[in-house]
Order: sequence, then C-alpha cells, then structure tokens
Amino acid sequence: MNRLPVLLFLALYLFPSAIVLPQDLSHNVAPPEQDCCCLPSRAELWKSLRLAKADQLEPERLSRTQRTLLFLEQGGLEQILFIRYKDFYPRFGSLTEGSGVGFGVRYYKPEIFGRDISIESTFLNTFKNYRQLDFHFGRFDKIAPDFFVGPPDFGTPFRFGEPDPREIRHRRFLFYGRWLYRYFPDEDFFGLGNESSRHPETPFLLEQFTSEVVGGYLWKPWLATAARVGHHNYSVEPTHDRRPRPSGSPLDPTVLPGLAEQPDLLSAELAVLVNRTDRPGNPHSGVATGLSWIRYWDRETGGRQVGFHRLSLDSRWYVPLLSEQRILALNLQAARTYSIGKVPVPFYLMSTVGGPDRLRGYESYRFRDNDLLYFSTEYRWEPAPAWELALFYDTGRVFTDGDWVLEGFHSGIGFGTRFKTAKRTFLRLDYARGHEEWRFHVRFGPAF
Repeated sequence: MNRLPVLLFLALYLFPSAIVLPQDLSHNVAPPEQDCCCLPSRAELWKSLRLAKADQLEPERLSRTQRTLLFLEQGGLEQILFIRYKDFYPRFGSLTEGSGVGFGVRYYKPEIFGRDISIESTFLNTFKNYRQLDFHFGRFDKIAPDFFVGPPDFGTPFRFGEPDPREIRHRRFLFYGRWLYRYFPDEDFFGLGNESSRHPETPFLLEQFTSEVVGGYLWKPWLATAARVGHHNYSVEPTHDRRPRPSGSPLDPTVLPGLAEQPDLLSAELAVLVNRTDRPGNPHSGVATGLSWIRYWDRETGGRQVGFHRLSLDSRWYVPLLSEQRILALNLQAARTYSIGKVPVPFYLMSTVGGPDRLRGYESYRFRDNDLLYFSTEYRWEPAPAWELALFYDTGRVFTDGDWVLEGFHSGIGFGTRFKTAKRTFLRLDYARGHEEWRFHVRFGPAF
C-alpha cells in the first residue's frame, strides 16, 4: 500500500501550520488574538483566508457569448430593430411571401395634446412595388411588434395581464378608427380547394381600401370583448401580361367567384378574447382562446347578392415540460363559413392555409376554400432567457360545406430560432418544409 498520500493527509489535518498559503493572500492574513505559545485553529485560519479573499474579489468577467445574451435579454436587439427619431421609426420587411423586401416609415405618438388619444401610421413599399399604408387614430394600446390573442386577422391591441407600474397608462377601454390601403400587383393563385395544383395559375392584382371603427373593453386582466364595423372596396384583376405562366391557365371570371363582380362590402364583427397565460406576450404556461363571428354583405343589395358569415376559433396551450425552459406549445384554429347570398364567397376572402403564420412549409395562401382546420405543435427550448429554439410540426386543410373529416391534411416540419425579452417575442426565424420545398420565414412577433 502506498503510504505517502496517507501521511500527507495526516500532516495537513493534524498540523494546519504546515499549510502553505498563497503568496498573494498569506501576507494579508491578520493573526487572531492568542497566547504566544498557541497556534491558530483551522477554523480561525480558514475564516481569515475567506475574509482576505473577499477583500480582493473582482467583478466577474463575462465571455463574449454571455455579454451577447445579456444584451439581447435586456432588449438591446429590440432597440436596434425599433430605433426612432422623435416619433418616427424606420420600418422594413415584406408584405407577402412574393412581395420582396421593402422599407418604409412608421409614426407613432401615444398621447396627443396630453389627451388619452394615440395616432399611428405606417407605410411600406417593396422593391417589387408592393405597397401598404395603415393608419390608426383613437384610444388604443400599441406594442411594437403587436401581440394579441384572438381569431386570425382580428388584431385587437389589448394589453393582457396586470399593468406595469412603469407604464404611463393601461387602457381598459379602446375605441379607434382604422384606414388601410394595400396594393399587391403580382399575387400567386393556385386554384380553389384542398387539392389545388402546386403550380400557380395566372397571377392577379389585388387593391384594397378598408375603413373600420373598432371598440372593445378589457373586463379582467384575462378577459376582453371587442367589436368592429367596416367598409371594404376590393379591385381584383388577372395580370397574365405582367408575368405569364406557361403551365398556368388564365383566371376564368365565370368560374372564379369574386372576379366578375366586386361590389363594395360592409362587415360587422364580434369577438371574445380570453388569455389565462402566465406571461401574455411571452407565455410559458396556461391557455389562451379567441372566438369571433364576422359577417360580410354587399352594400347595394344588403347581402342578397354577396353575403356570408364566418365563425372562427383560435386556441393556444402552453405546457411546461419539467421546467420553464422547455415548453410544449399547441395551437388549434378552425373556421366555418356560411354563404347567404346568390354569389359564393369571393376567392380573396376565403379561408387559407399556407405561409409564415399558418402551415409554414407551404407558400402563402397556398390552399383556399370556405372552411379550414389547422393544428400546430412546437417544442420550445430556451438556452437563455433572450434566446429560444423550436422544433415544430404543422398540419391543416381547407374544405367546404362543413366537411370536418380528419383526412386530406397537408403537413410540414421545421425548426426555428426566436429572440425575445421578458415581455414578448420580437423576432422569429423559421425554416420549414412541406411536401413541395423548403421555405424560410423572417417575422416580427411570436408564432402563436
């Protein structure tokens, strides 16, 4: 048996004076009061060492990775993306998947003349000549990027959850007007139905003018109701001379609803929004659900020519898997459309799946029909509070006449990364593939 380790251990344990102190600490140790014939005890000696070391502690030096994550967590990237001059913000991004990247400006003033009235206007023009102008005026909360829980395309800007004492106001009642103009000159059309061709037919031009009045009330930190009425004017026409498709066929006005006749439409919508998540905007547990009913009718005949109403559901679940850093997120969306006029629902107002917000492995508006059913599942992991990784699976289908069978779904898988603060996700990068090809999406705001 090797006795040297045992002897060294006994020497260090029985004779603490034999311990060799680090040179930068030993000369600073103040010996405890004692008789000259006594040695300090081990406890006294190590206490003196700890006190001496504490006097010489330096702030911890963070690595470059740690500094980057801390910068993101404290909202550094958000400040870069949403820089401003006075009340003006630069804006960049795309409007649809085929619009290309564009640049514009956003103006936002939360209070006008000291009153509880806000004004916001955004304009974006892309390199492919897509344009959008959006204007809001009235009493509303605004978060950039927006977060809302509700049916697709509803977008009521409530702030769920308890108010932040650092915020100037936390509005419970909102009432505002909205004006929207869109000019999309070259939109792909793949046909109608769940089995439409993967090769788009002749593209079309879509021009839209919309005026709306929106009102709502936040009854509880988790419960809100809202309503809005609007006037819509759509101008849609084929653009086969602009971008011919050898494999496509021209759009037939006699077959495609909404192409031959495009009357002005009126709309009315009611919605209830429930958000029982732990952190609205950056949920880690809980359930959020929105239910809405909307009706469209043509102004000239009161709905006898063109008229339909749609019931929509959007429900989201967040389940922590043993810790808050690992989340299973689930999303269910469903819509049922009832036509009450002589003319079917215009194709540009039908329910759709495909694109960065619903069925990410397919092109935007890939499948169109009256009704839809859509599921999405994400496994989310936060290596750091400001950074999230995700694996996801999407599946959905469109149909008509209430054909709620669980077959014929189009599916896609993918992965993504997100950057966030404690309050919300503000940048999302997703890479997904369906049965056709890989697609890459850059979006502001959460997936759901």
